[in-house]
Amino acid sequence: MLFAAALALGASAHAQPSLFDQLFERHVRVKCATSPGVLHLLYERKADPQAAPASCYRRYAPGKGWLGEERLQGAHRCVAFLGDALYVFRRNNYSIYQAKDWTAHYLFREGPDGATGGGTWQSGAWPLEWAPEAACRVGDAIWVFGTEASDGVARLRAARLGPPSGNGASGPEPVLLGKPLGTTAPPADLTALARDRTALIFWHQETPGGQANELWHATFDGDGWSAPLRVPAPYAASDYAAAEHEGAVWLVCKERGRRLSPRRPLVALALSGERWSDPATVPNALDTRLDWTLDVDAASFDGSLFVFRACMDRLVAHRWRGGSWGEPEVLFQLSPWPTYVFWWLLGNVAASMLLLPVVAVAAVRTRLKPRFALRAFGVEAQVTSWARRVAAQLVDIVLVLLLHMVAATTLNVAAAEGASDAEAFVATVGLSSALYLAYFVLAEGLTGQSFGKLLLRIAVVGPDGARPSLPRVVLRNLLRPWPFLVPAAYLIGSLTLLLTRTSQRLGDLLAGTYVVDLPIPAPRPLGPDDAD
Repeated sequence: MLFAAALALGASAHAQPSLFDQLFERHVRVKCATSPGVLHLLYERKADPQAAPASCYRRYAPGKGWLGEERLQGAHRCVAFLGDALYVFRRNNYSIYQAKDWTAHYLFREGPDGATGGGTWQSGAWPLEWAPEAACRVGDAIWVFGTEASDGVARLRAARLGPPSGNGASGPEPVLLGKPLGTTAPPADLTALARDRTALIFWHQETPGGQANELWHATFDGDGWSAPLRVPAPYAASDYAAAEHEGAVWLVCKERGRRLSPRRPLVALALSGERWSDPATVPNALDTRLDWTLDVDAASFDGSLFVFRACMDRLVAHRWRGGSWGEPEVLFQLSPWPTYVFWWLLGNVAASMLLLPVVAVAAVRTRLKPRFALRAFGVEAQVTSWARRVAAQLVDIVLVLLLHMVAATTLNVAAAEGASDAEAFVATVGLSSALYLAYFVLAEGLTGQSFGKLLLRIAVVGPDGARPSLPRVVLRNLLRPWPFLVPAAYLIGSLTLLLTRTSQRLGDLLAGTYVVDLPIPAPRPLGPDDAD
């Protein structure tokens, strides 16, 4: 039935992501930037590990809260704000989003009333040989930083990007700044903070052997670099975020590749002058067993330090204000279905792998034993073999799928006006299960045979060997739709069929019914009129 549901849902195209994309979406990256009166949050969601992520955007304005989600074109590596423009950088291009009122509910898509906030954007190719990895506003320009590899040596480079151009859709051209900074190992995971007329750059370097990463920082003044200094990161391998707040530089770190737990917490440390504080645990920043933190970022806004965690299913904000951490706030929650589907699939695979050898052995042993016989329709009949029942079931499945497709198209279940993808999916699965159950109840209740059983010359009988009563037919079919949702249940059904002397599956045992081979009609004796 899930296959039928997928077919029906695939027939209706939506501008928004499909239901299955929504079910398996995961947050994989979060970046934030600030402008006067607005906190900007960009986060990536990904459904297919091999596909490009979708970039989502929301804004927070004091007094208005979090405004509506909008989807931007392409992914994002780093973001920065200049004047009334939000700069979003990707590996080989960038976009500049502008709006007169960044607190409008909708900027780059239509709202329920058909109006937008009048947001516009420019885009440009990134012509430099290195990709942008970090950016910040310094003076009247955006400084962009990345890693340049030349002759097997990786170096930090910087470029300057001016305000949006007034010549249509093309953005300004980046201009290289200053000298490169050589490092002892290739830098990665860059972060840039503006400090007066300079930029403070953080980056990771792998240790020899690649078992850990070190956190370093240096200052760039537009021409040259200060000597790199190592940060006393609390973990040998870490993910981090940096922000300037209340005159100090804050670092928030988690252990890379590990779930946040009391033993491996999210910690914060601050640089005041030239001294780093001791790491302090961010309270209540814990992952659940199936919802890990994949990325973190931080920003100072409205007198508070905001720390954002991109968990698989959630976006969580932690707020430092007045010398203490507030309670974490779950900003957005994705559907928990992917977790359930994952464990459902894993459980079915594991159960099937365990049960298949047992079913195979039981099938061989059953073939070596004489089949059970009982009186049905006034004659002695043998119970049907497992192979014939499976063949009849396959015929019935194909027939019900065809009936479902006709019914779903006629009733327009998947594309009902105003129905969400989730509602359409539930309606489709409900129709599939109801149709499947009704097909067998009606066919076996009226004749004792479904179409597949008719072709294989087998039938359902009651304990008295006659056609079963309607209550017994309903009872034996109550379990029938669910094996489609739990495929391993078919193997359990096969086991009960193979291991019981009377070859009964669970539904048969529940209802006291049997499936028997119909006797081949005896040839009619020739009469006088049949003679040649």
